[in-house]
Amino acid sequence: MSNRINKQFVIDALNYALKARGYPTGVIVHNDRGIQYASNAYKVLLKQHKLMVSMSRKGNCWDNAVAENFFGIIKKEYINHSIFATRNQAQLGIFDYIEGWYNTQRIHSKLDYLSPTEFELLNNNVSVDKNVGNSVNIIQL
Repeated sequence: MSNRINKQFVIDALNYALKARGYPTGVIVHNDRGIQYASNAYKVLLKQHKLMVSMSRKGNCWDNAVAENFFGIIKKEYINHSIFATRNQAQLGIFDYIEGWYNTQRIHSKLDYLSPTEFELLNNNVSVDKNVGNSVNIIQL
């Protein structure tokens, strides 16, 4: 979490996610249309790691349904029911929700009722995109 959403913030977040996943390639990265995602430095990082971008069309949240669904779930299940006294408390709480619950224990019907971690382990971090018939790696930033 940052005080500002700027290009360095998204670069740092992407670098963190890449390091945590062992620098996979061919991964789909979901972004919104924010200016920070249009920076040359961010685009270079995506290209360096052979990452594919999924970006919504203007005013159309359905293009990024996976990311939009995740943000809706975290708000409904955690953030809207929490009070944080400090930014640090919010950061730790949200990290714990994502890494300690959402990824490791929360089952998902779209993943055959497995948690994201279980699905990733069973599928070697590869899933098939039925729309294009290619195998792609998927990570949630």
